[in-house]
Amino acid sequence: MPRTTSADAIEQLRACSNSPYSPEPPRRSRLVDIIFAAAQRGSHSARVTPHLYGGPDIDKTRYEYEATDEFWGPFAETVQLNDLAGRDVLDAGCGWGGKTVKYAEQVGVRSIVGFDLPGIFDPQVACAFARERGVEDACTFLTATAERMPLDDEAFDVVVLDDVFEHVRRPAAVLAECHRVLRAAGIVLIKFPSFRMLHAHHLDRVMIYPGLHYVLPLKIWAAGLNFRLLDAQGALRFEPFAEVVSTPFRTPFHQRVTRDLNGQSFADFKAIATRSGFEIVQLQIVSVPPRGSALVWRAESLLRRTLSAFPPLREMLGMTVAFVGRKPARRSA
Repeated sequence: MPRTTSADAIEQLRACSNSPYSPEPPRRSRLVDIIFAAAQRGSHSARVTPHLYGGPDIDKTRYEYEATDEFWGPFAETVQLNDLAGRDVLDAGCGWGGKTVKYAEQVGVRSIVGFDLPGIFDPQVACAFARERGVEDACTFLTATAERMPLDDEAFDVVVLDDVFEHVRRPAAVLAECHRVLRAAGIVLIKFPSFRMLHAHHLDRVMIYPGLHYVLPLKIWAAGLNFRLLDAQGALRFEPFAEVVSTPFRTPFHQRVTRDLNGQSFADFKAIATRSGFEIVQLQIVSVPPRGSALVWRAESLLRRTLSAFPPLREMLGMTVAFVGRKPARRSA
């Protein structure tokens, strides 16, 4: 295993990556080694998000298909899944297309288009799954970027972006594209983790411990985990971490992120949404839903009320940012 940032090490990382971004040069970190070793002693399901851990794309598509309902929880009081019935829907950043197919099958959309990044998303796999589920006539899949959608103006009634906004390079441009492709009175639904949230480090292809990006900078994590990947000589299987770069959303704690993230906070997104031309129907930090006994539920409710007086802490402990925006209706002549 090369212990320098040599060209050979970078090429080895590229060879086991599907990412369009260059990997962070590997560099050993003793603290990363210790935490990684602790994660390795746990069960696989406890440390890795399943659909990010290798495997064929069709398995990832089926995984997403089963996870569709998770998207709608934060919007329960604003928009329901059944509101997509009979609508033209755009699933921007559709992942592997499983949820796109579920929308077509479960609620009877008039049409739905799903896209994700070229070189990563394979539309043919999603199309095959749509045929398997009998909804191929309603579904269209393609590759594109959210900042520049190859779609007609005013073509959709609803745009859905599920865990996309933490990745895009130009969030304002993406909202502008959503505004362009929506018809008057159409809505955009966005769910994504603020980078300040404890689970937003996106190291979950290796381990899902919360707050890792508060323990060490992402540059050390990315370099250290890439080192472990090469040092294992094929015994480990996870996507190498992209190079770490500066983010335009500069805060005291989050000045550098992997290139596939943007480091956006709730305040950053709120400022962009306010200038987007959308009427804000919902914009909030959503907490982790209460679980367990009534006593635990009351304790968690009390904790959330207490945290409401401390926005930074409330954001850190939040689950996701939820945004619903409505494009203004045309005014009567």
